[in-house]
Amino acid sequence: MSLDGGIHLGTTIPGTYHSKPYWEPLTASITSGGTLLLNRWVAVHINLSQNIALPPRDETDWLSEYLEYQAILSGGIWYTTTRHTFALELNRNMANPLEGLGVSLRYWYAIKSN
Repeated sequence: MSLDGGIHLGTTIPGTYHSKPYWEPLTASITSGGTLLLNRWVAVHINLSQNIALPPRDETDWLSEYLEYQAILSGGIWYTTTRHTFALELNRNMANPLEGLGVSLRYWYAIKSN
């Protein structure tokens, strides 16, 4: 079993959007999750990422009156052999259920060098 967590703070470099000054001043997120190894090849994981962002700004004004909030719950199952990994992951933004359900299928191949 593995538990993980993290904190992220970010901003964008001021630039232009449609020839006007534009920047996103601050984004903060907290992530927590865990992974459980079921046997030698199969693992399941779950993760919750909560993000809050100040609205974008132009040169003098806020471009929105609202803070953006996301609470993305994701989970998946992984199957791994020596060189191959298959994953099926689902995610949903709990703060905005109208966004729907995200589905991801992944495959990795590892080149082994001796």
